[in-house]
Amino acid sequence: MRFARLCLFKMTNKNTFSKNVQTFVSSIIATSFVAFTPVAAVSANTLLMLSDDLKVCSSENQRFCTKEGKESFSDDVKQKAIFDITDEALLRVSEYAWTEQEELKKQVADILKAVKPKFESKTLTERQFVRALRGVSIEVGTETVSGRDIWQSLYEFEKRNLFDLLEQKQAESRSKRKKTEVNWAQSTNLEATLAYQKLFDLSVEISGPKRKPRIAVVTGTDRDPYARVDYYLGLFEQIGFEATWLPIDAAMQTAITAKEYEKSSCDSLEEFQIKRLASFRREVLYPDLYRQQVSECKKSSPLIDTIKRMDAIYIADGSPLLSYHAFYTPTGAPSESLTKIIDMFNKNEVLVAVEGGSVNAITNARKPLSILAGAVNEINTIVPMSFASGHDACSLGADCIALESERDFTVVESPILPLLPFGIVDTQVSKRGKQLRGLHAALFSDNQRIFGLDDKTAVVVTNQDNNLELEVIGSGGMWLFEVNRENNEGGVREFTSHYFTHGDHIAMRSGGVSVEFPSWKYATQLNGSQPQVTSAQALSRNNFFKLNEMMCQTGAKQALGNDRINEQDVSLSIAQSSSALARLGVAKVRGGEFRVCSLSQVANKLTVSPNL
Repeated sequence: MRFARLCLFKMTNKNTFSKNVQTFVSSIIATSFVAFTPVAAVSANTLLMLSDDLKVCSSENQRFCTKEGKESFSDDVKQKAIFDITDEALLRVSEYAWTEQEELKKQVADILKAVKPKFESKTLTERQFVRALRGVSIEVGTETVSGRDIWQSLYEFEKRNLFDLLEQKQAESRSKRKKTEVNWAQSTNLEATLAYQKLFDLSVEISGPKRKPRIAVVTGTDRDPYARVDYYLGLFEQIGFEATWLPIDAAMQTAITAKEYEKSSCDSLEEFQIKRLASFRREVLYPDLYRQQVSECKKSSPLIDTIKRMDAIYIADGSPLLSYHAFYTPTGAPSESLTKIIDMFNKNEVLVAVEGGSVNAITNARKPLSILAGAVNEINTIVPMSFASGHDACSLGADCIALESERDFTVVESPILPLLPFGIVDTQVSKRGKQLRGLHAALFSDNQRIFGLDDKTAVVVTNQDNNLELEVIGSGGMWLFEVNRENNEGGVREFTSHYFTHGDHIAMRSGGVSVEFPSWKYATQLNGSQPQVTSAQALSRNNFFKLNEMMCQTGAKQALGNDRINEQDVSLSIAQSSSALARLGVAKVRGGEFRVCSLSQVANKLTVSPNL
């Protein structure tokens, strides 16, 4: 049987819109949301989630290259983005509408002019540019304004816009740009090798052994839809795929929809990129990809023919909101592309892959919720800032980027990529201490399970009739939290936690969770008295993970912690009951190894001191 597979891994004056297109863009904010109608589940689906740090050796990122890999790249390939303070760049900074803070815009232009002589005829990396900007000062009237203060006054989307205006094209010749090159064979990232090999093997199950599996890459979930196209195409081709770029993003989606009002809307793609992605000058830096996207936009049924041919769709690292706007029309309706992907997925015809920050766009269809932003440092019940849909959350690219940079706990309560039967997904849970955030999101939406994907991890999840089977790959792990509203009133939080690691196979059937550990993992045994595992700041940073890890590795049956949150003393009790399991081992794969420890059926109780 062939199974469907899901792998979780002021405008410029240059162009002018027609009146119809201007009217259409203006109507985006006012148009009502159309809900996604979930497709009935069939046979089986498989989910593979990949963390955002599973990168391989490339000319732009040589961190994961062997010595031979670093030496393999010629001068004719694209390196890291470079920036130059040219006269043309200064003119763009002064004239383009990259910020609404006019006074700050003038100060940035002035400080760039001040630093320009220091870097005459030199190109800078992003880090070098920021260091140069922060290290100078200018006189504004009778006051001295530092570059550091100016930089800190910019919003994140304004910083990205500024980089767009200063980035220099890397070209072999006047008509040919340099491209990122990948060296898969010389990559040192063991976890990435394991994850992408798994993706390839699953794709072959769909394509069959007689031809290469076909994969289409979606990079439009990021504000720059072109920057990583070469990387992913090179990566997948070297692994063994026939790789294609699927040029869908918020700007493209808007242009396609606008064709109903204005047939020439595809020619205005550059303007849509500014509005919907907050992305400047992509047509200058990547002219071939821009032309390819415009050409696809002008087809009678854009993207659909490409999707029909695919065995796999890979949605690259990005953001939940830009994922929403890439796959939904400006009116809030699911696009033809998303509808086709979901239809093929449910007919066992295509594998869908989702990576990194885009994993947060994965929802279930019954009680959908995506976590957008914010840290939660509170035990008592809190209500997040909630939006009914991605359309209600933001419409302009700058607003989407700003919203996801906020510190307030923010969620969207509508399907984005409705590919799970139940639960909420979050990422970087251990590293950034997001356990409380997930618990509050579950209680708010009445979901009972939270999947927490950690770094250096891929997780395969097969769904058949809402019964899940999971497999964990990599040196990190995946949290599964189970929480019931009945046990979480007032200042008490009770939940069951599991932490699954490499080689674990988990079954979730009829509301229960069971696990089969690989033979190389062993139970942690105790001789004599049980060790005491404690933490004084149990909920700070990654201490909750460390506390569980110590309990797992030492064989302790209980761990105690305390913390002080918002002027309240909080106690934490983590206990292994008679049904709890702990397994420790060293995974030896592809010439490398890493140590992991798994826990299952662990009882957790957080209590706010009754004296406060």
